Amino acid sequence: MRYVLLFLCCCLLSSAGAQIHQAGQRFIEVGGGLTNRMQLIKPANSGYRLKASLGKYGKKEGSYQLDLITQKKYYQPNEKLTAVNQYFLGGTFSPKAFSTTDRQFYIHPALGILIGYEATRSEEAFSSDTVAVNPNKFLVGVSGGLNGEWNMTSQMAFLVFARVNYLPSSAIEHFHFHYGIGIRFNYFKN
Repeated sequence: MRYVLLFLCCCLLSSAGAQIHQAGQRFIEVGGGLTNRMQLIKPANSGYRLKASLGKYGKKEGSYQLDLITQKKYYQPNEKLTAVNQYFLGGTFSPKAFSTTDRQFYIHPALGILIGYEATRSEEAFSSDTVAVNPNKFLVGVSGGLNGEWNMTSQMAFLVFARVNYLPSSAIEHFHFHYGIGIRFNYFKN
């Protein structure tokens, strides 16, 4: 635990260099977060998500990303709690909205497209006497939200995000609010 605190203190005291958000600079990003609620212990309508991305900065400090996302949510359509897994391939564009003069902190809006699949483990959990719902669905939707980026060094940034997904083809829920944290590693590729 001491080493983690020491690492965080070093990151807090470091300042980012000039090689941030250069056109053509690429990055790898990983992150995780919660969906709809602040709890992880399987209450109804809660869940978590994990994300891995590859991206590239454009000419005006915006970024383009290709995302792989997995999300697990818990629903209670009847008396039984059911887990629903969602898997997405996404494309995200984040233009620059605000940055400090030293280019250490950025705020970006994020707009994206999602294509994915939704699967449950129990088919009888989503069927009733009157309506039978297919629990496995192909998903297409859009995503929007805000990202906060704090550049700890010229190669590493800490991220905070909040987004809403709109998935009209979902059998479970059309809107998903999620928030979380991540880390971005910048590198140049010629």
